[in-house]
Amino acid sequence: PLCFLDQKYLSFSSGAAIVVNMYLMLLVLFEFGQRAANDTLPSGTCTVGFAKGSVTMVSTMMQCVIIQMCVLPMYKELEDRSPKKFSRVLLVAFLMLALLFIMLAVAAYLAFGPYVQEDLLEALPKNAAGNVVRIGMFLVLAAVYPIMMIAMVAPVKNLEPEKFGAGPGAARKKSIAVAATTMFFVVVSFIVALK
Repeated sequence: PLCFLDQKYLSFSSGAAIVVNMYLMLLVLFEFGQRAANDTLPSGTCTVGFAKGSVTMVSTMMQCVIIQMCVLPMYKELEDRSPKKFSRVLLVAFLMLALLFIMLAVAAYLAFGPYVQEDLLEALPKNAAGNVVRIGMFLVLAAVYPIMMIAMVAPVKNLEPEKFGAGPGAARKKSIAVAATTMFFVVVSFIVALK
């Protein structure tokens, strides 16, 4: 159902996702600082060099900025839209995202070493602070889902009620079609996740 809201109503979820990511960054920096102060930083870290982790970082970054299917619906909802304004917004967003990813990757690598688990969340301490991040990341995934689905629901969302017939029943038929489409995607998502 969140997929059918205008993006201006989803700003709270985007804001929450930013807060959770910043909290993750602070927690990793705290872990690094604590380990550095206790002289328990892992050995074997390479501070200058090119390794398979660098390739993984570039690959992960590309996965995060592949949003071309979302561009047209996002542009449509941009206030006072123009290609120049949209380009500027995307540039700032991607630069901030790249900066966050690089800082997090470097801080986590230095704090947990080259043999860190594949999932950084598993390497975090098993305490209240670590659990807050784990729960928060689940919420971040839920916050991103409507944005990634926006391209798929745009055709249904933009259907004119006249396509469903004339009269007061047309809006109800559109609502039923939208609800059915939403349920279909939710069910398919759960089936895919279970496999």
